[in-house]
Amino acid sequence: MLIPVSSNKILFILAGLALLLGLGLRAAFFSISTQNVPATSDESIEFLMAKHIARGQPHLLVMSQPYRFPLESYVMAPLTPLLPRTPYGARIVMCLAGLLDVLLLLLILKATRPHDYRRLWPAALLILLPSAYLLMQQSAYRITGYTAMTTCSLLAILAALKAQRLRWAFVCGLSAGLAVSSTMLALPLAMVASLYAMAAGRLRQAPLRLAALLPGLGVGLLPYYLALLLMPGAHQQVADTVPLRQALARLTEGPFRQTVLAVQGFQPNLFPDESHLLLVNNTAGRWIFLACCLVFAALLLTRLTRIGLGLIRQRQLALRPWDIFLGIIILSVLAAVASRRFDSRSTRYLLPLAWCLPFICAGLLAGLPRRARQAFSLLLVILAVFNVYAGIMLMRQWRQPDFARNVPNLPDLRPAVEFLRQEDIRHCVASHWVAYRINFMTDEAILCSQPYNERFPHWPLPYKAEVDRADRVAYVLTERTRFLKPHIFERHLREMQVTSLRREQGDFVVYYDFSRPDHTAPTHTLPLKALATEASHGTDYLPRLTDGNHDLRWSSRIAQQAGMWVQLNLPRLYEVNQLTIYYGNYAHDRAESMNLLARTTNGWSTIAAELPAELDKFAMPGNHPVYGLPPRQTIRGDTVKTDALRLEISAPRPRFNWSITGIEVGVADPDPLPLAD
Repeated sequence: MLIPVSSNKILFILAGLALLLGLGLRAAFFSISTQNVPATSDESIEFLMAKHIARGQPHLLVMSQPYRFPLESYVMAPLTPLLPRTPYGARIVMCLAGLLDVLLLLLILKATRPHDYRRLWPAALLILLPSAYLLMQQSAYRITGYTAMTTCSLLAILAALKAQRLRWAFVCGLSAGLAVSSTMLALPLAMVASLYAMAAGRLRQAPLRLAALLPGLGVGLLPYYLALLLMPGAHQQVADTVPLRQALARLTEGPFRQTVLAVQGFQPNLFPDESHLLLVNNTAGRWIFLACCLVFAALLLTRLTRIGLGLIRQRQLALRPWDIFLGIIILSVLAAVASRRFDSRSTRYLLPLAWCLPFICAGLLAGLPRRARQAFSLLLVILAVFNVYAGIMLMRQWRQPDFARNVPNLPDLRPAVEFLRQEDIRHCVASHWVAYRINFMTDEAILCSQPYNERFPHWPLPYKAEVDRADRVAYVLTERTRFLKPHIFERHLREMQVTSLRREQGDFVVYYDFSRPDHTAPTHTLPLKALATEASHGTDYLPRLTDGNHDLRWSSRIAQQAGMWVQLNLPRLYEVNQLTIYYGNYAHDRAESMNLLARTTNGWSTIAAELPAELDKFAMPGNHPVYGLPPRQTIRGDTVKTDALRLEISAPRPRFNWSITGIEVGVADPDPLPLAD
């Protein structure tokens, strides 16, 4: 006997199965991620900041990356004592936030049409079974900053839909402000949510909603404004844009199409914003991209028509929930193509498109006749099935033995770290993509710093001061990074006449126990106040040569000429073996080559002719190389007994003034020798 089952029960059962499948996919991807992919440098930074915050050391901006408020670290801070220093510990909070995002998306969908579940189920299906790229972001690996941006933005949208109640308008402003403080890429989302909260509903209440929204927005933006005040220039590091014409031209170029296809899961990146792609088919990609554009254009045209008619006939702004997502897509796309940093790997810039898609489809379904709605619903079911297939294929790639090494470029650090422990080396230097991983893996038992800020020059670096001061420091380098590679470092060592021990550990090379010939290191540097200065030009600026401030420069004040000179008069006859010239931020103003003259008991003589103005690769104030100090040129040679030194331009750069920010004299014997009669 057949038992009749209502369509509502069938829909409920299917919804339950979709929910279980969605949760299962996310759990599987999270497990594969934590077992196969080490914590990245960005994840390590996020965790380390959370640990510092838990100890009462607040952070206003992300360490070494001066443009984001680390909201994720503040959320994670109470949990850091309980979390292991493993990929699981680095990602569990992110994974939980991904589940919260799914819940928020479903609540937003419910708020758009609270009593019409039958028309919403295809959109709910796409939320539970999203594109492979979004699935990866929600469960396997999320680029830091995007956890806070997504969760806060979704909360702002949900609050905007309920902004008729003033407390929700305040929540909308607060969430939008926090999203923008976390990353400037949230600005389009914050703008759209805030405008909708203010303008939707009865216009007579708009001033009240605005009055509730603005205080929340001000509180949420407080970290951003504090950064502008206390750390000027920070956000400008990533705010460069291209001209409008160039930005619009990008909409028709391959990189834009590739990022759209990637974020919608048709050709997803194997790892967020890496160049490796899954399911590449250029012909199919063009047709799918065209279909996405047509779906968006259809809803946009429909909404613009209805909004226009509402203004003409009823003289009111007849906004609907779908307009939020149309606005987000338009502004997010414009912000992406306008960024100077946008390229074919910048899929994260268009991340909002992935979670806007279900709502765009829901908006279309709401306006279609029954049969067209059924056909479109079937198409969305097929899309959800494809998303599951692409997600499983992506997981298989992550399970490959060499995936972590070859795709996200995370070679195994454990052999190198174990070697440092065996040698009892507690301080080291490595490039950005490696340094913070070492700090995280060892829970800061081994402190590692970047040699200099490779991504944001001149911005302060954590750990660097302590590492630079340490007695025994190793360099942990690999050819797989963008910046300081082993072959470059070895060339620098040769040029600076420094030797070291060398040990290969998998993909890494560890350099340690540095040494240099005795003649390359002066035993004493003369006090700056003991030096008297003269110059052929720019005499008004002479005190800047010996004031110890490398932000201020002595300048010739006119274009360089052969024969220009700067002279240092010593108080006594000294055995000089080194001269260090500092250029600060004006290294471009140095001469092509110079002569170095010394005044001895026999008069002036040239001790070095036509010295090329080559900057030191690094400094070595102690017993290991130190990068990132003010640009300098060190001139070494045989010891000469002299009471005056003169630098003279032999080959000028006629287009530049001659600028120097400081000069130091190194002597072999700090005790003055008597002047000859």
